[in-house]
Amino acid sequence: MLGGGGASGGGANNLGQPVGREAPRQLHREPTARPRGDDDVPTAKPTAPTVVVPEVTTEVRDAAAGWFAAYSRGDASWLAGWSATPFTAAGETIARDAATLKTMYKQLLAEAPPKRALGALDVLTPAGIRGRLGGLPPGGEPSDMLFAIGKVGGDEFILLLKKSSQGWRVCGLDR
Repeated sequence: MLGGGGASGGGANNLGQPVGREAPRQLHREPTARPRGDDDVPTAKPTAPTVVVPEVTTEVRDAAAGWFAAYSRGDASWLAGWSATPFTAAGETIARDAATLKTMYKQLLAEAPPKRALGALDVLTPAGIRGRLGGLPPGGEPSDMLFAIGKVGGDEFILLLKKSSQGWRVCGLDR
């Protein structure tokens, strides 16, 4: 009895099913419209802003070494030449122009010990300075800035370096 619609065959719509039972039903879902303002719904993983961290290059090392060499010689003009304004000390802006910066360096040198030989010099990225100090120094920024730590005449200086129109320059100082 092929294809018969009798009681034993189950009919064409019930192939393979026992007689008297219906075939399983299939559920169909209606597509739903997305609610308005879906673009404002926060995602599970918000995107972080891109932070550009400069590399420690020879140019950066030269700027830091030049600053420390000028400090060791007691040369305020060269210190100002290796620097850029606005200039910060301990996170506060202390010089907005070259004349004020040079005056500040003269005062710094007047307070400095007579022997100012450079002991060690390390140039660090923001991550490196965080690892060394536990955080950024006052005035430090997590991007576009590098840091130099040098020990001179018993004092430890932290230089904040930033790229200017004249190359890498010291834009801040912390002790």
